[in-house]
This record gives sequence, structure tokens and C-alpha cells, in this order.
Amino acid sequence: MIMKPAPSTSAYRTRAAAFTLVELLVTITILTLLMTLVSEVISRTQNVVSNARSRTEAFQEARAAFESLTANLAQSTMDAVWAYHWNTNVNNSYFKRESDQHFVLGPNSDVLTGNSEVSQAVFFQAPLGFAGSMAGETGTVSAQLNQSQEILNCWGYYIAYGSDLDQRPTFLKTGAAALINPERQRFRLMEFRLPAEQSQLYDMELGSASKTGSCGWFRGPFADSSTLEDHSTPIAENVLAMILVPNSIQTESELKGDTTSQFVPEEDYSYNSRQFQWEPSTLKAQRTRHQLPAMVQVTLIVTDEPSFQRFELRQGSPTAAATALRSIFAGKFENHTQHESDMNAVENALNQEQLNYKILSNSVALRGAKWITDQEM
Repeated sequence: MIMKPAPSTSAYRTRAAAFTLVELLVTITILTLLMTLVSEVISRTQNVVSNARSRTEAFQEARAAFESLTANLAQSTMDAVWAYHWNTNVNNSYFKRESDQHFVLGPNSDVLTGNSEVSQAVFFQAPLGFAGSMAGETGTVSAQLNQSQEILNCWGYYIAYGSDLDQRPTFLKTGAAALINPERQRFRLMEFRLPAEQSQLYDMELGSASKTGSCGWFRGPFADSSTLEDHSTPIAENVLAMILVPNSIQTESELKGDTTSQFVPEEDYSYNSRQFQWEPSTLKAQRTRHQLPAMVQVTLIVTDEPSFQRFELRQGSPTAAATALRSIFAGKFENHTQHESDMNAVENALNQEQLNYKILSNSVALRGAKWITDQEM
């Protein structure tokens, strides 16, 4: 009988260390599942990043316009001086603030002609160094004057709805170019830039005791018969509303030098440094006489182009879309005591309309505001 040698211990080890076919199949299945899960996670992460980047880029224009607005508004100036008002009765002689400059903020329907958008508009003076095409002895001197900090400009911002055709060059208005890029009706944030040489600040008519007369310096017509629209440029599209809340400093005092002050928002969302001309007896007119508001809260409600296009398609026409949006803001932001509830109502309505929107807001301190009351004189 021939005896076979017993298998060595190393042979058992080799056989024990190998994988069976079942084990390989299970491992491959698990790896496949893991790779599928990882791929899904990576895909979703990329989608999130892509959507976030798209949203950021969609509102990039509005952010840039918002920063420009707040930066320029912060430079508002008013060179008010305390002038002595003499009266034949010496006891009725007194000092009062006087200035040739203006600051106007209020609802579009009050401030502008033919503009009833539910937003506020603001117009002011600031040393922004903008000259138009003023001619000198050796030709135009605009290049020498532009950006000069000594040049005072009339500036402003408001919301307007309309076509983009007026902003296009001629070759893009008709023919094949107009078919490729059809007309767009949009809400736009407009920037009013009046060249220094067109300023009417010192026109004697501005001294008239009427609200209309106090707005002639930005409404026009100007020296060259141009109007506000001629000097206005859109700086952001799809800005549905601009909400401006001027804040005054109201001072309570019993004795000279013993005062307490606080920021108080103007309840009617309006501010006019010349209001005393037609409403001399009101406390607000006396408080704001030739004064800048101490602070203005600026809020822009904006949407992106794809979202607005979808909304326009659902409404059926540009006119219907504009009407629907106006109805959302109708009756809102007229009384500051309801500001929070008005904002919540607007947000809920925009969400129901499936509009992708963003609210940009900031409080702007006007460095040129110099609040000194009669009691402190």
C-alpha cells in the first residue's frame, strides 16, 4: 500500500487565503453600489454649486447697481448755513437754515411725472465730478473736469417700466437682429446723471412755494431742452421695487445743551428739504428745512431673467405680467408702521408666483447731514 504524503501546512494557507467566486461577486456588487452612491453625491454637489453660481451671477448686476446707489447716496451734500432773518420787530428776528441745494425722496407718483410704479425715488446733489460736453476755448473740457471732486452734480435713482429698444443701437432695433433679440419689457433701476453745466439749482423759479416748483431741478426741461429721461441710464434690470425709508434725527430738549436724539423713520416714506415752502406750519417741514436725512434705509427687490421670463409666459403677455406685479405692490409701503407686514405680504405673493427673487438692503448714513436744532443755537 502506497501512502500519499499529507498536504503541507503552507498549502492549506494558500487555499485559505484565496477568494471564492461568490465572494468576488459580492465585493464587486458592494463596490458598484458605493461608486453609484459617490457618483450621485458628486453629481448633486455639482448641481448645488452650479445653481448657487448661477444665482450669484444672475443677481450680480443688481448687486453692482445697489453698491453704486448706496455709495453715491452716502455722498449727498447740502451746504446749509445759519442765516439771520431780520424783522422790523426785533423780537421776531431769528436764525434759520438756508441752502441753495435740495434733497427730494418720495413715492414715484409724487416725485416724477407720469411714473406710478409702487416704489420710491430719490434725487440729491453730490460731488461726483461728472461733466457733459461743455465746450471751452480749446474744445471740450469734459476730460479735464470729469472726476474732479469739486464739481457738484444732480443725481438720482428711480424705477421705470418699459421697452429696451430705446437703449439699443439702431442696427439692433429692426430686421433680423430684432428677431434674434426680441424687445423686452422690464422693470429697471434708472440712474439720473445730470452734467454739471446743465444744473438748474440756482434758478430763481426754484424758490416758488410749490411742490412742483421744488422739483424742477431734476425734472427739467434743462438748458438744452433735454428732460430727466434724456439723462437717465438703466443700471439694472428686473428690479421690481426700490423701497427707501428716510430717517430723521428728532431731538427732545428742555434746556440748551441738554438734549437727547434718536433716529425716527418718516412714516410716509417721503422727505423734501423744501417742504417748508408750501407747508410752513407742519413740524416735519420745520424739521427737514434745508436738511439731509441722517440715514436712508435702501431696499431693492430683484428677480433674475429666467425666472421673469417663465413668469411672463405664465401670464400670457408682458402687459399682463407687469399688471400682476404691480398688483403685488399696490397699497404697500405707504405707512411705515406697516413696513414689516407689507414686506411679508410681498414675499409671500412672489413665492406664490414662483419668482426667484432676492432682497438687497442696507442703511446708508449721509455724512453731509448736520443736525443742529434751533434749541441748540
